[in-house]
Amino acid sequence: MQTIDFLPLVKAYPSLSKTYGEVSCIAGVEITPGGPRWIRLYPVPFRALDENQQFRKYQRVRLEVETHIVFEPIDVNEEKRALARAWAAQERCWTGSRRRSGSIKCVSSN
Repeated sequence: MQTIDFLPLVKAYPSLSKTYGEVSCIAGVEITPGGPRWIRLYPVPFRALDENQQFRKYQRVRLEVETHIVFEPIDVNEEKRALARAWAAQERCWTGSRRRSGSIKCVSSN
């Protein structure tokens, strides 16, 4: 077991699981000395917890967890640029193929 400081930001509506019973997914921020990290906790049998163990959104708590998933941020702008480059290459491929007769042979274009 690992103890973490956690700030819950999103609590999903409980759903039934064949394996775990009624559980929720809770996402939030783990407070670490290196800075906050996005994490997801699942399965959380939230309504089965004792009243003194239940917590609200935005209420900083200390939890004992077995494992948790850390979400690594991505550069959304870089993803958009990569997609734009891919479409531009595809467009060059099609534009170049219109001038040629026969089958399309363009595999990649720089």
